[in-house]
Amino acid sequence: MAELALGVVSLTFQVVSLVNSVIDSFDRIQNAPQELRDFRQGVVRLQRHFEFLGADVSGVPDLGFLHVDDATAIEETLTLCKDLLQQQVNRQEGMVTKVVRGVWTLRNSQKLVKYKNQINDHYTQIILPSWLRWISARNYYQPPQQEYFDPTVEVEPDDRSSLVSAQQLQSMSQSLDELRAAYSREEIEHRLFEIDNQVRAWRVELGLDDGVEDDDYLFPRRPSTLSYEYAPTTLYLESAPPQHRKIRLERLHIMARDDESRILQYQDHDATIHVTHIVPFGSIPWTPELSSKRVSFLKDHLITVVDGEGYHLYRLHPKYKFHDQDACEKFQSTLRERDFCGAYEPVEIKMGSRSLRTVARRQLIRFWHRSGQQNVPTTNTMTFYKSSGSQTGFHEELNLADFEPINMLPRRRSLSGFGKKPAESGLVELYPYNPNSKRLNIKFETSEEAADFKQRFDSIQRGTYPPPPSIRSESRNTGSSLAPTPSLKTSLTSPTSSTAPSDLMAK
Repeated sequence: MAELALGVVSLTFQVVSLVNSVIDSFDRIQNAPQELRDFRQGVVRLQRHFEFLGADVSGVPDLGFLHVDDATAIEETLTLCKDLLQQQVNRQEGMVTKVVRGVWTLRNSQKLVKYKNQINDHYTQIILPSWLRWISARNYYQPPQQEYFDPTVEVEPDDRSSLVSAQQLQSMSQSLDELRAAYSREEIEHRLFEIDNQVRAWRVELGLDDGVEDDDYLFPRRPSTLSYEYAPTTLYLESAPPQHRKIRLERLHIMARDDESRILQYQDHDATIHVTHIVPFGSIPWTPELSSKRVSFLKDHLITVVDGEGYHLYRLHPKYKFHDQDACEKFQSTLRERDFCGAYEPVEIKMGSRSLRTVARRQLIRFWHRSGQQNVPTTNTMTFYKSSGSQTGFHEELNLADFEPINMLPRRRSLSGFGKKPAESGLVELYPYNPNSKRLNIKFETSEEAADFKQRFDSIQRGTYPPPPSIRSESRNTGSSLAPTPSLKTSLTSPTSSTAPSDLMAK
């Protein structure tokens, strides 16, 4: 049993080391796929408890309280984890980092979710209950008293009793009972978090708290969930092989992100085909008009298609055609991680500091709201594609907070209209607070369109952002199933030529 116990402890530390190596390929732990982060959380929890056992009793993690069958089951699970992670570490050597990220989740997420659940079950159903029974019995152990006491003989202190008090053990036992009675995922995560906090407190008392900065990650304060948005579409990869030139997809989510890009994952209706799309920051998806159901990316992007035949890697220009406008807007909002707040199609947009120059004609202006997070403030912006002038081929994104309230330019009066109240025209003027910044002159077909634009601009600028009048979307989260593990096949294709203007995705 001693050798088996050492094997379990050693495997746990090896798995932690391997999962850290895989996460290193994502630059930062926050950029790694959620399944990988959840798995790390479970195995680090196991590692820390073994460290606690060593400090609590004998200096080494003592698993003598476990039944041989239970210890063997834990060892088998950890061995599977080690093999899976080791294969990934070996495969990622020499590969492009972003390709590794796309391939990782598609190939291994299903197994990671399974292993993570098994590790959590081992921890909460085997290790903690068995340890509690064992350590409680040791607390009641009383060494026999010696009939005669010899002060010249040095007596070693008894180390068979735990440093954890009986009250703390009782509290842990109660938490485990509540965990077993929990039904929902949220309640299970909440109970597990309480147990984590108790073990964490014991570690502090025993001097084991090493002040790791990502403790909030290791012991999260809220459950993490992975949800897919429903946005049915047909993906066109024109320069790919025939079997991948037209792919029907349904569900998407942001799989990962880093300082350079977002990685979008799409799957079909039965999760037999997965597509990852690496979208560089600085680009915004382009649509030609308000009623359009098409989204284009007119620069080469890295696309990974996973099907029953394996992995297929392409660098080309993807085009999406959605089933309806709701799906089209949902795709853009999910990709940009912003709420869509309305769109307008002006006749012309002029921009400049001193003199105004035309920068866009018949290009959509879209409003966006980004909710504030940890280090990201709440922002309200508008975007449009610059299709005219000397600096064309990218999107302009402007913060509404940088502009004064909108001015409507009056329509020019003729002599016959002298003395009458000037009618509003279809022109809207945007002046920045900073006099050195550029102002905008936006021309609409009618004064009604201009007035509606002004009203929406003002409401969003004040912090109220109503849903768009013509393009409404409702988030529909669906469960995710993952593709089987196929073999790796790689093919790189050259991009197709395009005469359409290039576009960029705002960070």
